[in-house]
Amino acid sequence: MQAACTEMGYENGKSKESDSSDTTWTSDDWAETAEQYDDIANRVASAARDDARWNRLSNALTDWQADTEQMAILTDESLPQAERDAAQAEVDRLDAQALYRVVSQECRKAQAG
Repeated sequence: MQAACTEMGYENGKSKESDSSDTTWTSDDWAETAEQYDDIANRVASAARDDARWNRLSNALTDWQADTEQMAILTDESLPQAERDAAQAEVDRLDAQALYRVVSQECRKAQAG
């Protein structure tokens, strides 16, 4: 899990990157991030299957990855407004700030050894 956290930009349990509230990202930026997190989420899910200590991190990353997918839809102005409104509702439900806190907490534990 240490490697997954480092790959996501965590060092000593702290993110070196900004959080997802950066609204200047384009739809393509969000889609690329979602794709990058898909592999990480899959690896963490596999680890959680073998060791329940990683369930909380796995669940948060699965939701984080879903949130980035919804942000790609939300910021794609070529899509119908109804589709973008549905994405906004899902983003609100997923609560990126809460997910960010969980990932930060779990990465801090993982990187503490």
